[in-house]
Amino acid sequence: MATAEDARPPQPSDFPSHRTRSRAPPPDILPTPPGASEPVKKRGNTKKVTIMNQTDEQIWGLPDETIIAAHKKSWHSPEYDHYTVSLRRREPPDFPAKAMDLVFTCHHNPNHVVYRPRMGTSQGTTNLKTSRLTCEQKQREGSVLSRSASAAPGALSSGVADLSSTRTATAVTIPYSEKTHRILIALRCARSYRPFNFVKDPEYAMEVEMLRPGTKLPHPSTVSNDVRAIHTFAAQRVCAYFSDYDGVVHCAMDGWSSPLVASYLGVVISWWRDGKLRRATLDFLKLKASHTGQYQAETVHKAFEFFGLVDLIHTMCMDNASNCDTTARSYALISPRFLGVLWRTRCTPHEIQLMARTFLSYFFQPGNSIPSAVRAGTKRKAGKSGGPVRSSKRLATSATNAASPSTTLSDSAPGTEEAEDSGDSDDTAQETIESFGTILDADDPESQLEGQDPAQIAHVASVIQEATKAADHALALERVKLTAEEKATAQGILSKASGLARKVNDSPTLKSQLDRIVQADIATGLLKGQMERLPRRVATRWNSDLHCLRGYLHLFTQVKKLIAEQPALEGFLLTPEQHTLALELVDALEVFDEPTRLFSSTELPLIHQVVPMLEDLAAWLEMMTRGVTPDGKEIPKVIRLAAQAALVVLRKYEALGKECEVYEIAM
Repeated sequence: MATAEDARPPQPSDFPSHRTRSRAPPPDILPTPPGASEPVKKRGNTKKVTIMNQTDEQIWGLPDETIIAAHKKSWHSPEYDHYTVSLRRREPPDFPAKAMDLVFTCHHNPNHVVYRPRMGTSQGTTNLKTSRLTCEQKQREGSVLSRSASAAPGALSSGVADLSSTRTATAVTIPYSEKTHRILIALRCARSYRPFNFVKDPEYAMEVEMLRPGTKLPHPSTVSNDVRAIHTFAAQRVCAYFSDYDGVVHCAMDGWSSPLVASYLGVVISWWRDGKLRRATLDFLKLKASHTGQYQAETVHKAFEFFGLVDLIHTMCMDNASNCDTTARSYALISPRFLGVLWRTRCTPHEIQLMARTFLSYFFQPGNSIPSAVRAGTKRKAGKSGGPVRSSKRLATSATNAASPSTTLSDSAPGTEEAEDSGDSDDTAQETIESFGTILDADDPESQLEGQDPAQIAHVASVIQEATKAADHALALERVKLTAEEKATAQGILSKASGLARKVNDSPTLKSQLDRIVQADIATGLLKGQMERLPRRVATRWNSDLHCLRGYLHLFTQVKKLIAEQPALEGFLLTPEQHTLALELVDALEVFDEPTRLFSSTELPLIHQVVPMLEDLAAWLEMMTRGVTPDGKEIPKVIRLAAQAALVVLRKYEALGKECEVYEIAM
């Protein structure tokens, strides 16, 4: 694995101050440049003013071509090549304030347009990619159906052929046939996420009768069989595609639960062919038994057999739960060509998620709303199939095996009720488990944990518990320990921000009040920027906590005005000490946000890019634990502890990664 010594000699510009967004490693982590005779000059917190970092109102007088050209210089994704870019301006009285939108018009279909706020181009290219794929899908639909016709036996064959012949021509009415109709219904279910029994909807039957009287609709079981048949045809084409492939295939697997609490194993494959790295979703495999490593290995092996990939699988990328190690070992026994943990890679986004969650566990208030049924010890067990339990509050309790129940944040403002005695309130490990339960389902306790795998929740909770205990012990040796007041100050920050966001978003009255305050301040110039609402957090995405806190701080003046009108919300207002610490927290969380956004982009980074990125992350966390920024600013104790805990998680999985030879070969 690469080390900092392998990097180029550092330059003075590599060493940012604590509040800059550049993430080069801190100066004392890198070696001293050879022959350096002068001390490194610290860069001030200056930022070059460009079109990209100015508001719409500040650059309103510039020509459209100048603004578009400045944006194009920062675009590196090939997704932009599919569109013609123009600028749309909006201003009062038709719009509350001056604003600009970038308009992306498809080269092939001028009616296909995507609008994005000019200041929102850092959000990635997912919507542009989705739009492009839809356009390309329509262009090649006819040829795909034509190839499918040759493979489709029996009743569906002529139907696919009829549909293919009409789709290849433009502006031609599709002649009706029962077989073609069945194909379209099956494709509609598969592509548009429709249930099979939608064909029994009275309104759909009326629509079909109106368009073609006397048309007979298929039974839902027929639709199901047709979808299965198309899936089989697709598998045959995958087998044919890889039949002459002389390379290897890498797979990534992760568990997924539907809203109906059905568990699936998603399988994605990656391979290199014709000079390009290719990636595709292979299948969603329904899990019908307990999610043991042996069962997952057997299930995925059947899928590889179905698609003809058994002899091509090289590596498996999975998250860090222990049953995934068992999956790798078990699959090696099923397919001797696979070398077990030697070829088992680890999901880096999952590691970053664990680090960030561990960091954030210091900034959530342990909840005080414990369901009486849980206190009494009654739990709804998982079914015989081993599927997830249904009660989200009880799920956290059964998953963590804690001595006292997991807790949730009540609807009351933080600190307005007395915490109920759990019997072990002073135990650090127990507080960690309780905090974790709050992190997961504080905003929406009845839905955010619904359908999640108890084993996964238990794994995350145990990682957080282990890391926070190790961090507290390590920094206690340096006499760094939080007082009760400091702990309470930190724990209230995200609880208040996320709690207020939920209250406002769930209440039409509060939402309209805040919107009125925001629009008034925008009109008078007191509020600038594109964020006009309090972002709501999503329990399973750590960066939603960051976005939630950013929004709260950005609208802090407006939040205070809202609370002045609604005194019942006073408990959600950050104290001056919490506000100062929240600003420090947002800056500290940038070290996790940058790699998270990198993994959310269209082009995922490869291993030889990931390893140095993790080393840079470790360097920044080590700097935080020492308590002083490169420009000499003191770091709050709670951030030092949180950084140490996140560093424990990073080092743990860094050591486990050495079991796999892929990382060393890639570097």
